[in-house]
Amino acid sequence: FPNGDDPGCRANETIYSGVCPTQEPDDWFYDNQLAQNVVQNMQKAKQKGMPFFLAAGIRRPHRPWDVPDRFYNLYKKENIPLAKHTKGPTGMPELAYIQNSWPPVHYNQSNPVSDDIDRLARLGYYASVSFTDYNIGILLDGLDRYNFTSNTVVAIVSDHGWHLGEQGEYCKRTNFELAVRVPILIRSPKHVQTFGKRTDSLFELLDLYKTLNALSGAADRVQTGVEGEDLSELFKNFDAKSKARAFAFSQMARCPQPNTLGPDSACNQVKRSDIAYMGFSVRNARWRFTVWLEFVGEKNRAVWPDSLGKVHGQELYDHKDDDGTNYDRFELDNIASEYPGVCSSLYSVLRNEFA
Repeated sequence: FPNGDDPGCRANETIYSGVCPTQEPDDWFYDNQLAQNVVQNMQKAKQKGMPFFLAAGIRRPHRPWDVPDRFYNLYKKENIPLAKHTKGPTGMPELAYIQNSWPPVHYNQSNPVSDDIDRLARLGYYASVSFTDYNIGILLDGLDRYNFTSNTVVAIVSDHGWHLGEQGEYCKRTNFELAVRVPILIRSPKHVQTFGKRTDSLFELLDLYKTLNALSGAADRVQTGVEGEDLSELFKNFDAKSKARAFAFSQMARCPQPNTLGPDSACNQVKRSDIAYMGFSVRNARWRFTVWLEFVGEKNRAVWPDSLGKVHGQELYDHKDDDGTNYDRFELDNIASEYPGVCSSLYSVLRNEFA
């Protein structure tokens, strides 16, 4: 199935930039066409009687939020809750904040957008998530129809998180939890005891390949040198901490305008030599630590000083008592100066991983 997307918002259906309920039928949308195509491939797999792997790269809720209007009608804009903390974390380094291309108004880490625009953003996002949920339902119904549900491992993931006004940010391109944390749902038919359960163990998208191979009985087919961890042991024992990750990593580039450190610093379609800074972030069970370093694009490497006193910024956020359900409670204050020992320890972890 060709990689693609919808034509985008039409002027007569747009209520704000990228927020556009439409009356087009479901199969006008790329995501729905994709879901139907994947179900057709399930039918072919059934006819062949062979093991299969299918992946569906659903576009929404990425912008623009053009989805059938009935999904917009599920929500009343005036009842949608807003972000409570709409300014950047106190004490954060300038490189941490970025002004993305949406919404098309002036805003920054101390000057948030209006409540009305924030509600429109959430309305479009919520409607798009609901449309995605609907299309995922088509895929799961296909598994039922062709009797694959009881012998097929299913994984639902996202490629990145999303800000909707929290910390004064919108969209992605940050090292904050909201941008780098993603939903990961895995159903393994052999592990019925895990159905409906959740774990607070750390997981990286890099781990998907080895984990899915193990859950589907193909661990021996993983090639040498493939990155990531096999975390299938968690499906046998949720408390198997020794088999889970101790750390999860992320990184984000910065290309600020001359003589600045931001917030206009997106590295979109630039040469590697134009990347000036790189932010490296590590998360463990309690802390998120991020360090901002000079980046030498020609060598594709960051400059790792011996001490934190020579870096271009550091951030430490406490996630104690974070159960993952409150997206607006944590990472409000950079407390790196209060916990130098924690910062030094996690800096060493980052150096060992990336330097």
